[in-house]
Amino acid sequence: MKKPVLLVILLFSVLSRASAQVTCDPVFPAQSDNVTIYFNATEGNGALAGFAGPVYAHMGVVTNLSTPQNYWQHVVTNWGTADPLGLMTSAGPNLWKKNLHHQHVF
Repeated sequence: MKKPVLLVILLFSVLSRASAQVTCDPVFPAQSDNVTIYFNATEGNGALAGFAGPVYAHMGVVTNLSTPQNYWQHVVTNWGTADPLGLMTSAGPNLWKKNLHHQHVF
């Protein structure tokens, strides 16, 4: 199950080039890397700018096997709930982060 997590991280990396709303460190992680995903609340529509939290990440992937095409697969958090697995931590004003460790098995 580690590959779906890696795919979502790579998707975030690609998206981060178009917008600084979501970024990934390292930008091109290997399956064995620890990864930090950052969310900048002032980018995109800015709807969470100034929000004190908590902020939760909803994680999953869209693949070529998704039906319909935009259907998320391998979703590891519950949408619309305070799921502790998706809890992000503050990394400063309007900046949130989620650390993923290579040993996570979702």
